[in-house]
Amino acid sequence: MKLIYNQSNLISIFPKTISCLFFLLLLTQPSIANSNNFYSGDVGRFSAQVKNCEVKVIWNTATEENIKLFQLQWSGDGQTFHAIHTEFSSGSSPSNAQYIFLDENASFSNFYRLKTIYLDGTFKFTKTVLAKKECKINNTLTVFPNPVSANANILNLEFIPTKSQAQILINDMLGRTIQRINYDVEAGIENKFALDISNYPAGTYNMIVVGEQQAKIFVIK
Repeated sequence: MKLIYNQSNLISIFPKTISCLFFLLLLTQPSIANSNNFYSGDVGRFSAQVKNCEVKVIWNTATEENIKLFQLQWSGDGQTFHAIHTEFSSGSSPSNAQYIFLDENASFSNFYRLKTIYLDGTFKFTKTVLAKKECKINNTLTVFPNPVSANANILNLEFIPTKSQAQILINDMLGRTIQRINYDVEAGIENKFALDISNYPAGTYNMIVVGEQQAKIFVIK
């Protein structure tokens, strides 16, 4: 039996067949626009959890190949933030990573945000989260005068410690420790000290009584 092809029919069929194959090929290809929707520097989850007198700040990442470090920032009013913790990136992590920071110096109202700094120097912030502690905090720390003149040289501080020794940290608004001071104190009563600030430049500082959950921000003008 001899098969006879109608050339006119073949001419009309081939373009349609090629068009269908091309359309199917497009459907089976991955979308270039959507193939990299999740940038490796994105923080997947950022939250602050409160249990009694503890505030635990948690964040997650998928991969960190473009991240240099994380800077956790705190604010008491939701407006003025300063760094309280720095965590360097773990690098190219093959699986999800979770970071947990326990804020031992948290006050009653605590606003947190996370600053992600990338290898190229750019950065971005997460949303701000609020954590209110469920216990009463006896913050007895007072500093005066506040603000204080840079020419005054002396800043007075008073607080009631719960231990026989106290450590005072003075941090700047970048979270860097400017001075660390150890005092022998009397627990349960008011203790008074004079802090020499003659070498402090003008600026805003955070004074923290370590382990006592007492802190106060002061300004040198």
